[in-house]
Amino acid sequence: MLPKIVGGGPRALPDDVRLDLMLVEHRISTMAPPYCAISPVGETAAIVSHEMTRRLSGRRPSAGRSAADTMWNSAASVARPAHRESGRRKDPQQLAFRIRRASGADLDAAASTLVAAFDSYAWTRWSIPQDDYENRLAQLQRMYLGYALDEGIVLVDDEDRGVIALLPPDVSAPSADFQERVAELHGERLEAVAAVDIPPHPAGAWNLATVGVHPRSQGVGLGAALVHAGVSAAREVDPGAGVALETSDLRNVGLYERAGFTVTATTVIVDGPVVYSMQSVAP
Repeated sequence: MLPKIVGGGPRALPDDVRLDLMLVEHRISTMAPPYCAISPVGETAAIVSHEMTRRLSGRRPSAGRSAADTMWNSAASVARPAHRESGRRKDPQQLAFRIRRASGADLDAAASTLVAAFDSYAWTRWSIPQDDYENRLAQLQRMYLGYALDEGIVLVDDEDRGVIALLPPDVSAPSADFQERVAELHGERLEAVAAVDIPPHPAGAWNLATVGVHPRSQGVGLGAALVHAGVSAAREVDPGAGVALETSDLRNVGLYERAGFTVTATTVIVDGPVVYSMQSVAP
């Protein structure tokens, strides 16, 4: 029997819940699909509620999306390029990842991992001003992770190589101060990001908001392991729930399809990245 996941915020699992699929030792079998690792976390675009978007850009977000949903989906969850490892591939039988619930002490390292993963990602390069880009990205990722730790599920591996965050369908809106700071960090790109019209998630679906693997650890299956663990954790808390996400890199689509997701919509942004909306229905 595997040890239970420990730590986390209000959504931490009950003491008697043990995740058979969640793995503390997640071993990849030789039957696993090609090893892809997720690069950037999700898009760090505009964390803005309906009211904030109207006030700052004069545009109303898509109908049917809650304030927090609009916030993170147009922000952190619209990206995640997955890159296949080039050259020599490690023996999958030797791969093991220890994935656990994050605590507040993990957030700085996790945010640094995401900054490295998203350094050249198309969505963040489009949605965040290039002036002081790395510092802006670092602040946004740290804020997003803190919000997810309080409101949903954040998982990390023990070596600070990867992180995943999911938000429940009933997530509360962030504070006004939080949203104001995010708007400041997006600067002149805020209006363009707020204008993006992405379809709402299905009712009752969790939001796989962000997932990233440090460039030094990409290509060995950690990204796939994090996705598997994150979806399993959400369904331990909310059995039967669907999980939805967005990615703006076509290379990620295959990774998510192997994890049980299907493409439900494609959004083409003028002078910006293409966004693929995906969903996984509970078995």
